[in-house]
Amino acid sequence: MNSPQRRIDKKLVKWTAIERDFIRKDSEGNEEKVMARKTIAKYFNYLIEKGLIEDKTAEDGYYYLKVLNSSEANLIEYNTLSKLMNVL
Repeated sequence: MNSPQRRIDKKLVKWTAIERDFIRKDSEGNEEKVMARKTIAKYFNYLIEKGLIEDKTAEDGYYYLKVLNSSEANLIEYNTLSKLMNVL
């Protein structure tokens, strides 16, 4: 409980449910899909390949998020961040 490690129950990873979170309404009230469920699954599998998500579903039924060092992760892409810092 006090660990920085986070896990996600495999039963909660439903592509159609996640897809609903990516539906936005435009100014006219029309619904627009920002990302489809197949694309979401593709990105999720990419994160597994890169080692950012550990797939231990066969062992205990959970996906584990890798804990990153604060120097390894940025919310803004590095080149964009450096340009913003130079401007400010």
